[in-house]
Amino acid sequence: MKLKYPTLALILLSLTVLAAGFSAVQVDSDIEADHTESDAETVCGDVEVNSQEVDVEVNDTQVIVSGLYCANTGGYTIAEESMEVNDDNIEALIEIEEPADDQIVTTVITPVEFNVSEEFNSGNYSLDYSIEMNDEVFEEGSEEILLEENDVELETTGFNSLVKWFTSFL
Repeated sequence: MKLKYPTLALILLSLTVLAAGFSAVQVDSDIEADHTESDAETVCGDVEVNSQEVDVEVNDTQVIVSGLYCANTGGYTIAEESMEVNDDNIEALIEIEEPADDQIVTTVITPVEFNVSEEFNSGNYSLDYSIEMNDEVFEEGSEEILLEENDVELETTGFNSLVKWFTSFL
């Protein structure tokens, strides 16, 4: 059979070659899974995807609640970070907001870091913290903490001690 249209024959041949090439490509899903896990470790450290890590630190009279939420896509933001005191109870709230349904997001693992800190008066407090998303509590915890101002004593050297001893005779 003789083709009258050489361009049509060339197009059919090209499509056949492309179809054969694409059908021969195999994707190893194990490689993709390992690659995603290594990306999560690189970006989020020890925090797994769709989970969080919270650290509570007390520094004299300052309370710090910080951490990381490891999101599976972009578009996640911190909607609220607050820390309030009521009597002897400190309440810390971190609210993470998901991307809107109509928002275009990247499909890359994204760390969402949070850090809220406040100074309080010295005393014993109960610290309650919660991490929330869509009115659901992801993580919550409670700790008893002691806040006290530390007076910094100047370090005395041998020479300073000697000077003080001599000036005590005056």
